[in-house]
Amino acid sequence: MIASIAHPSPSTCPKRNGPLPGVPAAPHVLVVEDDVDIREPLARALRHEGYAVHTFGSGSELVGYLGSCLLRSSRPRPRMLRGFDAIVTDVRMPGISGIGIVQGLRAEGWSQPVVVMSAFADEALRRRIDRLDDVAFVAKPFEIEEIGRTLHDLMLHA
Repeated sequence: MIASIAHPSPSTCPKRNGPLPGVPAAPHVLVVEDDVDIREPLARALRHEGYAVHTFGSGSELVGYLGSCLLRSSRPRPRMLRGFDAIVTDVRMPGISGIGIVQGLRAEGWSQPVVVMSAFADEALRRRIDRLDDVAFVAKPFEIEEIGRTLHDLMLHA
């Protein structure tokens, strides 16, 4: 289960083929990264490649944003969750980790691709990621284009 959180207005919940606040209609990618020096250039690069990008500085911030969409919608929840096409997330962040985000969303029926980034790529982490469906791992440091290529490949095969 994701978390118990406040519920913003349902009108802030994006719908597939509709724009996220402040971005044009395009495949929706949620970028979750606590380091602004990675988050912002990555978001710019993905926007340049044609993605609609919404950024979050932590897993908790993402959960707060998605919470109203997850908890206000009636079953089946996966329909609402399909409003997002992919997530790009760091693993180690304050609060909820990137792996915690993926596991929580998968438990809610969300099956879209996820790119997981980390500078801490030990064997245990790689095994955890390998057990998750439609999840790719990119080690930090990386060339920013690598995230775009990985995301594109995942979305083509999802």
